[in-house]
Amino acid sequence: MSALVDAALAYSRTACDNLLVLGPEGDPATWWTELVEPAWLRLSERTVLAGPGEMPEVVLATSALRALRNYIEEFERVMVEAGGPPANHPSRMRKIVLVFAAPDEVVPLSAHALAAALAAQGSMARIVTGPASTHRSVELVTMVRPTAVVLATTQNKPDLDVVHAVNESYPELPIFVGLRADAAATELPFGPTVQRVRSFTGLLHEVLAVIKAR
Repeated sequence: MSALVDAALAYSRTACDNLLVLGPEGDPATWWTELVEPAWLRLSERTVLAGPGEMPEVVLATSALRALRNYIEEFERVMVEAGGPPANHPSRMRKIVLVFAAPDEVVPLSAHALAAALAAQGSMARIVTGPASTHRSVELVTMVRPTAVVLATTQNKPDLDVVHAVNESYPELPIFVGLRADAAATELPFGPTVQRVRSFTGLLHEVLAVIKAR
């Protein structure tokens, strides 16, 4: 992990790429919790005098996203060559998970890691990027008919309007909200289908449990 932090601080994309390689047999959940997330947190604690165009966090994020994209491409290739259905096959789209970020928040890296970790377990997830108002979020849920919805956020007190809107429109739909801080937990809708989860591992396990039960 220290080597990854050093590579990001040195703005070495090549070094970060090499340290973050995730082969088709790898485990995205372990990769995230034991390597990327600790390095990201360590970087967030550093004060850096950077030059124009230099951002250690962006170097790390870019390499992490590239590693996940390469992992999924290779994972899907291996699956199809083994006789499995492609990603867009109806049999795989039936139990899809929608992952949202909080409104006005850049989609956190953890959302991409979660989607890859779900894929590694045979589940399908899609990350909602770009503007997603409460109305648009409900439209997406109506269109996709997901098995579960996840709100991934790094904010201590995120805007939970999306959670409320989806829960009001689909009260039976499981919604998982990743909140480490207790500050916003009281703002969640009250009900059996809305669950606050404190950790990445817990979030993954809870979502997989719902998928397997349906």
